[in-house]
Amino acid sequence: MKLIKLKNSILLLRINPDNDSVKCYFIFFISWNCFKSENTSFDFAVINMGQIKAFYKNLANDWTGKYRV
Repeated sequence: MKLIKLKNSILLLRINPDNDSVKCYFIFFISWNCFKSENTSFDFAVINMGQIKAFYKNLANDWTGKYRV
């Protein structure tokens, strides 16, 4: 399990070396008592770790514009 802190959010990664995939659990904090989450799985044959981090950085920036006041 790997934890990555992004802008107003946390990304939890669980890498499975048996089937060469990663499960991502993204938590975006809107306020102190409200958050939005997303679960996604990626295959390392299609996408690498740098692209996964860039995807969630862009998602955090997009959600900051939408949900933060």
